[in-house]
Amino acid sequence: MNFTKVTLETDIGYKLLKINLVNPYLLWKIFGLKTPQEYVRCLGPFQYASRLCIKKIKNKCERTHIKAAKIIRTTMGVMEDILNIHPKNTYIIHQLRDPRGTIVSRSKDNRLLIPGDLRREAKLLCSKMLDDIRIRRDLEKKYPGVFLETYYESLADAPLHMLNTIYNHTGLVVPSNVEKWIRDNTAASQDSGDIIHS
Repeated sequence: MNFTKVTLETDIGYKLLKINLVNPYLLWKIFGLKTPQEYVRCLGPFQYASRLCIKKIKNKCERTHIKAAKIIRTTMGVMEDILNIHPKNTYIIHQLRDPRGTIVSRSKDNRLLIPGDLRREAKLLCSKMLDDIRIRRDLEKKYPGVFLETYYESLADAPLHMLNTIYNHTGLVVPSNVEKWIRDNTAASQDSGDIIHS
C-alpha cells in the first residue's frame, strides 16, 4: 500500500471516525461539533462525514504539535512508507503480544482466521509475528532510534513504567494529568506502578 495516496478524505478516514469517535462529549470537545444532531450525522453516510466531520478532524490534527496514531492489524512492511512520508520526529511503537492470548481472544469472539483449527491458526499468527519482527529489525538498521518494541503483557502489568518508557523513547515528558489518568484507571500502585488489580 502506498501511503502517499492515503488522506483523511478517503474511506480510511471515515472508518477511523466511525470506530474511534463514539463518545459525543469527546467529539464535540475536540472537533467543535455543537449538537447531538451533528454527532449523529458524523456517524452517518460517508458523503456527509467526509464533508464536515473528517474536515474538522484533519484541520485539528494539522494544527497540533504532536500527532499519534494507533494502527492495528497491519504489517511492518508498510512502516517504511510512513517513514518516507514523515522522515523527521516519527517514532513507531511495535507492541507484541503473547500469541496464545491473541488466539484465545480471537476464539472467544469467533474471529479465528481458520475456524476450528487452533494449530494452523497459531502457526499462521506466529509466522506473521516473526515476519514483522524480522522486517522491523531490518528497518531499525536503516532508521536507528525510531522503533521501540513493547509487550502487551508488560503494559498490563506495569502501566506507569511502560508509559514512561514510551514517553522517554519519543523525547517527551509524561504530563501529570496523563499519569494521573493511568493511576486512576488501571489501579496502578503509587509505589511501583504495578497493577494491583484490573
